[in-house]
This record gives sequence, C-alpha cells and structure tokens, in this order.
Amino acid sequence: MAMGNIKRTLKYGTNAVILIVTVVAIAILLNIAVVMFDYKIDMTPGQIFSITSVTKSIVNSIPGTQKVEIYGLFDNTKQKKNLDYNSWVELLNVYKSESNGKLNVIYKDPVEFPKVYADIGYVPETQDAKNPAVFVFRSVDGAKVKSKVIYANDLYVSLQNEKQETVGRQINSEQVFTGAIKYISTNLTPKIYFLQGHKESLPQNNFTKLMFSLENNNYSAGSLNLQTQDIVPKDCKILFVLSPLNDLTSDEKDKIFEYIDNGGSVCYVFDAAFNKKVKYENFQKLLDNYGIEIKNDIVLETNTNLIINDPKDSFVAAITGVQINIGFEQQVVQVINSRSFDLSSHKVEGIESTSLIATSPYAESTDILTGKKFKAVQNIMVGGTRIANEKTSKVIVLGSSGFISDKVSSNFLERNSSYFLNILNWLSNIEDENIVSPKQIDNYTFKLEEGPGVILMVGTIIVLPLIILGAGLFVFLRRRHL
Repeated sequence: MAMGNIKRTLKYGTNAVILIVTVVAIAILLNIAVVMFDYKIDMTPGQIFSITSVTKSIVNSIPGTQKVEIYGLFDNTKQKKNLDYNSWVELLNVYKSESNGKLNVIYKDPVEFPKVYADIGYVPETQDAKNPAVFVFRSVDGAKVKSKVIYANDLYVSLQNEKQETVGRQINSEQVFTGAIKYISTNLTPKIYFLQGHKESLPQNNFTKLMFSLENNNYSAGSLNLQTQDIVPKDCKILFVLSPLNDLTSDEKDKIFEYIDNGGSVCYVFDAAFNKKVKYENFQKLLDNYGIEIKNDIVLETNTNLIINDPKDSFVAAITGVQINIGFEQQVVQVINSRSFDLSSHKVEGIESTSLIATSPYAESTDILTGKKFKAVQNIMVGGTRIANEKTSKVIVLGSSGFISDKVSSNFLERNSSYFLNILNWLSNIEDENIVSPKQIDNYTFKLEEGPGVILMVGTIIVLPLIILGAGLFVFLRRRHL
C-alpha cells in the first residue's frame, strides 16, 4: 500500500473513531446528567405530572405561620410500584418543590407504623379497606388543626362511551390535591345552603359529581328548610334551589326576599315543564326583582347536528359572549330536559340581567298549557344583579338540573362542571379566582415495572452506546485498507 493511502486511511479512520467516541461520550454524559439532576419533562397527555399556575398560586399563598403536611398512608414497597401511585408521588413532589418549604410530604405504611394514625389524629373509617391508599392533608397553625382526607378512588374517574366501554380516564389528582390544600390553609370556606321542603332533588342522589366539584373547590354544603327556620343563615354565601316540584309559601318568599335585599345570592335550578299542575307564582315574584320570567315550556332542539343521541331531550347549547362568561364564551355544553326564560324588555333602574346559555335559532319551545310552539333562540340560563339600599344581590336561573347532574356525558362533563363552578364563584363574589379542572387522558398503553425499568436504563446508558461504538469499529476495520 502506498504511503499516501496509509496516511489517508489513518486520517479518516482516526476522525471516525474520534467522532464515534465523542457521540458516545455525549450520550453517556446526558444520561448521567439527567439522573444526577433529576431533570424531567412531562410529556404525558394532559400533563398529569405538572401543576397549573392556579395551583402554584394557591400553594405559594399558604400562610407562613402554618405547618402544612401531606401524609400518604399506603404500602411503600408494593403499591408504589403501581403506575397510579407513582404518578401521585411524582405530582406531590412537584407540589413540594413549588411550595418553597411551606409543604412537607410524608409516606407511612400503617402496617409498619401503626402509631401514625394517632400521631396525626386520624381515625380510619370502614371504607378505608376498600381504598388501597389514603392521603391526609393536615395544617397546624398554633393550637388550630385542620385536616382533610382524600381516598385513592377520588383521584380518577373512568370515562365510558355510549356502549359503556371504557375509553379513558379523567384524572382528578391536581384538582383534588389543590382543593385539599386550599381547604386546610384558608380560614374562609363559602357555604351553600340547599333549600328543602318543596320536593327538591337531593344533591347526594343524582348530583354526586357536582358535590365532588364543590368540595374540591373549597365550598361546604348544608340544607335549609325555611318552613321551620326564621331566616336564611348569615353564613349563607349562596342559597341553592335544586329542581323544586312545589312553589314557595308566601312566608318563605318574604324570608328569601329579605336575604336578597341584604345582598344575598341565589341559584334557582328548574326543569322542563312536564307537569301542568306545577306553578311557581312565588318563585316568579322573587325573579320579578331581576326582570326574569319563568316560562312554562319544554325546549327541544330541531337541528340534528346539535342533538345528543336519542330522544331529543339532550342537546348542545352555547355559552354566550358576555362579561360573566369570560374564558368560556362560545363554548358548547350539554343540556338535558330544559325549560327557558324571558328577559324583560323594559329596563329597571338597579337591575341588569343577561342570557348566559342560549340554544340555536332552530330550538323549539312548547308551552305546556297552550300547546303553542315556536322556533327561536331560547335562553337556558340567565343571570342578573340587583342594587338596592347600596347592596348588590346576584341571581342565576338555570332551566335544566340535568346540566349539572351525573347524567352529563363524559364528553361534556369537565366543561359543564368547570363552567358551573365559574358561575358559583361569580355568585360568591370570588369570580377573580380561577378553577383547577380535571385532566382527561386515554388508557395507558403500557405499564413499566421495576425489573423492566432497570433493563431499559442499563440498555440506554450502557448497551446502546457500546453497540454504536462496536458498529463504528466494525466499519473502521472493514474500511482501513481503502
């Protein structure tokens, strides 16, 4: 071989070796750096290992005088290998790192540390046996201790299609964890009273998802019967009337009027007028104060593109573009078995009412008394404010209890819930506070246990670089005589 060819071979061969070694070294250093500095990128659908700016704000607003701890009570050696448990642990690590030392996370196996229950003042309930993990959120501020218990089953909901097939999951982890932190770290929890005595729907029956959302957004709920109580309690932030079948008495009407005259807020929820005998004369007298008329009708959508399944009692309506709806305007929601409302054409001083959810122009209203039908835009939800005696009262009137019930399909569940929470925040005068929404993801496509995880790590850090190096040497040896 000529001297020139030898020099050229050595030159190109040396360059190839240097390039291969450099690439392998960079790959190894990158892998080592990621492991050493624990740098992670959340590439999951829905960002289930990340927290929103709303959560960061709530975590950072924990008072400095409070000691906030989160206890994860489950088997550390077995159950943490589960993908769900790992996701909860990873997410709580993010909470801890964002809290700037205000929040501490502690994991204890109750079997190994049976005293943990007594140490944190938690008495296990019988349902704990059905929940393989329990999280206890606890804050201590001087002599004041406040706690909240979260079960594993609260952290996700399986989503199903029309054929009752599981198509994914709604991840509630951030919403639930943030709601718990908000609850234990604040001194104020707005209270909603559900009116009773008129055959109203019970919120714990067909409205469990609504109650779950209320609790996770720092609302507490109670019941109120104005036939036996003299006044609306002073701690009532919102008076909630859920699908009554009977009208108010005159005495109850006067008590509610006194409440709104002092700046109270009321949410009325009705349903389609299926029963001709049900009349809401005293409810109407209260709504006259806001220029809102209850219509005795049934609303059906005739545009087939907006009808959900069959029959035509479930359809899509749009959130209107008004100030109350900022952030939700022009989005669509599911409405079930609805009536509609008219807004007074004349303006009354101190009163401002507006449509919040409206149908398409093809929706049909059928008067239950006369049978008269007409097609036009129907107001499904309206809101109003009233200023009197230098006090502002607010009202929301919704024509469909199905809108907030467990009947809402998985495709609309998050949007309906988030929007209605936004409305309740407006009624509570905390409309500037954002909402943490659930995250929807598809089914997991694989599950990586500890053994395969180690194999994958060794393969990417050691085996793969060696294969690349070997391939480079093989090419070099085959081409060294060229």
